[in-house]
This record gives sequence, C-alpha cells and structure tokens, in this order.
Amino acid sequence: MRKFAALLCLTIAVLLFSAGEGFALPPCPPGDDESKWQNCEGILTDHRGKYVGVFKDEIFDGKNAEKGIRYVGEYKNGKWHGQGTHTWADGEKYVGEFRDGKRNGQGTYTFASGDKYVGEYRDGKRNGQGTHTFASGDKYVGENRDGKWHGLGTYTFADGRVKEGVWKNDAFQYAKKDPKVEERRKAELEAESLSSRIINSLEVEPETRVAAAPVVAQAVKALKNRDAVAVIIGNKNYASAHYSVAYAHNDADAIREFVEKRLGYRDGNIIDLRDATAGDFMSVFGTEKSHEGKLFDWVRANQSDVIVYYSGHGVPGLKDGRGYLLPVDGDPNRARLTGYPLELLLNNLAKIPARSITVYLDACFSGGSHRGMLVRSASPILVTPKDVEGSQRMTVLTAASGDQLASWDEDKKHGLFTWHLLEALSGTADRGFYGDGDGEVVVSEVKKYLDAEMTYQARRRYGREQNVWISGEMERVLVQLGSQQN
Repeated sequence: MRKFAALLCLTIAVLLFSAGEGFALPPCPPGDDESKWQNCEGILTDHRGKYVGVFKDEIFDGKNAEKGIRYVGEYKNGKWHGQGTHTWADGEKYVGEFRDGKRNGQGTYTFASGDKYVGEYRDGKRNGQGTHTFASGDKYVGENRDGKWHGLGTYTFADGRVKEGVWKNDAFQYAKKDPKVEERRKAELEAESLSSRIINSLEVEPETRVAAAPVVAQAVKALKNRDAVAVIIGNKNYASAHYSVAYAHNDADAIREFVEKRLGYRDGNIIDLRDATAGDFMSVFGTEKSHEGKLFDWVRANQSDVIVYYSGHGVPGLKDGRGYLLPVDGDPNRARLTGYPLELLLNNLAKIPARSITVYLDACFSGGSHRGMLVRSASPILVTPKDVEGSQRMTVLTAASGDQLASWDEDKKHGLFTWHLLEALSGTADRGFYGDGDGEVVVSEVKKYLDAEMTYQARRRYGREQNVWISGEMERVLVQLGSQQN
C-alpha cells in the first residue's frame, strides 16, 4: 500500500510539473528506473541533487533547483559527456565539450565580471591553447596549464603595450621571439652546417628557472653539443587507479625544462613519453634480440651525450628477483611477463655508441609504493640493480636502494628524489659542505647532497630510510656551471 501511494505521489508530481511548465513531451513513468526515462518530462532526485526538466535520448535539459545552476546538454553514464551548456546562478556560463562530468575539449567560459576564455580544457581546467579576454580590454593569447598561463603566450594591454614570451603559473618569466621565426632560422643554419652559430642560438636565457626548482647562486651553461639526446618518461596513469604515481608528469616536466633550458638539449632531440606502454619501452630501448630501438637511431656515434629519465613504478619479479620498470599497461604481479627489465634497459644502453649515458630513475624495485604494496607480498622485496659490465661511459642513479621505497614530496608535488636531484644539478651540490666550488657538479657531490638532504627528508616526513643507489664513475662531471647573470 505504501509503495502504491509513493508511486501515486510521484505520478501526481510529474503531472503537476508538466501542467505547470507546459512542456510538450509526456510525463516520465513512475518509479526510479532511469533507463525508462526517454522522451519525457519529470523530476529526478538522487545523489547528484534535484533536477527538474526533460529527458530525451540521453540528453538532459533541466536545472538543479537546490544550487541554482542549469545544465543543458549530453549525458553518458549519468555524467555530463559531449556538448553542453553549464550556467551558474551568478551568470557565469560554460559552453563546450564535457567528458566524464568535467570540462574537456574546446569551450567558451564567460565570467560574471565580463571576462571570457575561449580555448582548450582538460580535467575541468584550462589546458592548452586559448584566448583570455578581459572586460578591461586586456587580452592573453597563448598556452595554459592547470588553469594558469603556462608556456608561450602574448599579453596585450588595453593601452597597446605587449608582453610576449614564456609564462609560468600566471607570471611572466622572460621574453622569447616567435618560435616559427626561430625554427626557420635554425633550419637555415643547419642547411649551411654552421654548427657554431647553431650552438649560439641555443644558449640558455639567463632568466630561465627549472620548474619548481629553487634559485641557486650559479646557473648551468648550455652544453656545447647539439647532438645530445634525452629520453624522458613520466608514468602517472596506470591501468588501475590504485597504482597511479601522482607527480610523475610534474617530474617529467621539470626534467624536460632542465634539459632544454639549462643543458641546451634541442627540442627535436628529446623523446618525451607520458604514460609509456610496454610497446613504447621496446620501441625506444629495444628488446632482448635487438638493442637498436629509436634511441639507437637518434644517437651519433661518439658525439651524443644521452640522458634517460624515468618517473613511475618499478617492481620486482616475484619468481626471478629481477627489477622491472612497470609500463602503464603492465601488471605488477606479473612483472616478468608485462614489465620491462631494468637489466635489459641498462645492457641495451651500454651497446649504444654514445659519448656518455646518464640514467636517472625516480623509482624503487621493492614492490612497495608511496600508497602501499603493489605486489602480493607480505613485505618489501630486496632488489638491487647490477653494475653494467663493460660500460665506462654510463652512470646510473636510482631513487632508493634495496628494499626501500621512493617517497614523494607532497608539498612540492614532486618525487623526493627528483626534487633534490634538480637542486643538486642546479649547483647546490657544488657548494658549501657538499662540493668544492670548482664550477663542476660531479657524481660524488650529488651523492653527498642526496645522502644529506633527500635521506633526511624521507626520514623526517615518513620515518623511513631512502638512500640513492649509484653505479658509475664517481668523479664524472654531470653538469658544468657558469656565473649567474642578472
């Protein structure tokens, strides 16, 4: 009897709503089965709030009566997905693409103040190219990241003044010429084989700063080597959300900025992989049958300096005890079948005829992670990388040793290893207690700095040990420093 009364009340509510609003579609059938609510009018109340309006072919046209907002557009699996219009009570409006309930794709956002943004969105924030026009007459045209101006952009003031160059977190960093003009210039110089002029055109601007890295007393010079090659991998989004590495993309961004702006590596000589699959690892580094992957093809024999950087999960093989880098489509419990062996990586790199090879791995191989165990094991597993035989040209630094965990710096939103590594390479390791101040950052100085600072922060923050593991010549020069210019 109660169920009948409830259904009767819902039916009456739908009929009253239909009569009051004057919609042309018939009322939705009584009950809570939304799958039957097609081409009808009704009221839906669920965990998302209270909606009043039209349900038509998965297109919901209604308003949130409790929050005073209105969405008209396409739905998928109960979320805003596709084209839609989202209007707020204060008059702000977004018209564009949605994905999984968030602004994603091209869209136009009109602010209550009269400002307007037209451009790309990702995960609900401005990401990519866009134009931000202000009611005052000012305008920004350029790149955005995580809702802020970040990258190349031009800000035109209402009075005609122009500020053009590189932006970071809404703040102007330094001026930069039109990249298209610069690319044409570089092409002309390469055609003329004027290597010295190419090197000069790639000199680092003195105002450049490593992403999120601290300012140091010395700046790094661009290397006089136009043939240097870098592979930068940031594995954040794994097949299972539980395995995600929150700051892997931030780490990769910071390393790329360091390599380009501080070490002078050319943009075209950087292999940048975000969320690399098993196929990506084999394509770049080769397989057990052949080491001649993409990296091998890009290297000039005895001329190229190579940097390989990886931020993501490392896992142990439960049966063979070897260390593996975990692709985003890999299974940590089946590392031997779906991972990329660390031993294979180092052996294949040793076969590449580069002038020097430096490997930085912000990963551990214990089977644990910042969020807990990745593999079905009662405790972390002891896995120690092996020195590569026959390679005097290679230096390897990993974030942790043995069965230790690689920790995050949740304040700076970076891996603890990557953050302190960038500090060390930017000159801190060559000064004071850690170095001799000769303008060269060598491996032993970096180790001393990481042992003092990274290890301390891991113990202070998380109550655990984290020690860098290093293979290679300890007095090898990693970075040459120059005087800071104002």
